[in-house]
Parts: sequence; C-alpha cells; structure tokens
Amino acid sequence: LRVVDKYSPDDRWRVDTLITMLTIAGRECASAVQSSTVVYVSRSSEDLRSYSTHKLLKAMRDDDGSQRGLLNVGMWCVGEYG
Repeated sequence: LRVVDKYSPDDRWRVDTLITMLTIAGRECASAVQSSTVVYVSRSSEDLRSYSTHKLLKAMRDDDGSQRGLLNVGMWCVGEYG
C-alpha cells in the first residue's frame, strides 16, 4: 500500500492498482488492503466512486469467486453506490 500511495500519478491509477491487487491476490491480501480500498473509494469524488464500482462489478463478474477480498470490497461498493 505504501508503494501505491507514494508513486500513484493520479487517483484513477490508484484505484486501478488497488482493484488489480484484489483481482490477482484477493484471497491472500491483508485486510488492510481491503479496508484501505474501501476508505479510499468512500472519500473520493462521485465520478471516481462510480468508476470504481463499475470496475469492481466487472472484476467480480469475471472472477470465479475465489478472490474473497475482491468480493468483500466489490459488494460493499455495489451496496453503497450501485
């Protein structure tokens, strides 16, 4: 997370990177990654929240259900902003 925070060129890149982390290693990532993603999305602009929710929904649809972290964050965002 520190690397993402330190080197992110913009907000959309940060969201894309966090979602990619959850897509690839959602069952292995610490709960801090899930929490940070939820906090970051909830504090972002309305446009970025919409973008994040759509991207998470697509990632969940493409996933086989094994990435629990992705499902946790995705379902939270869909429930809040979907």
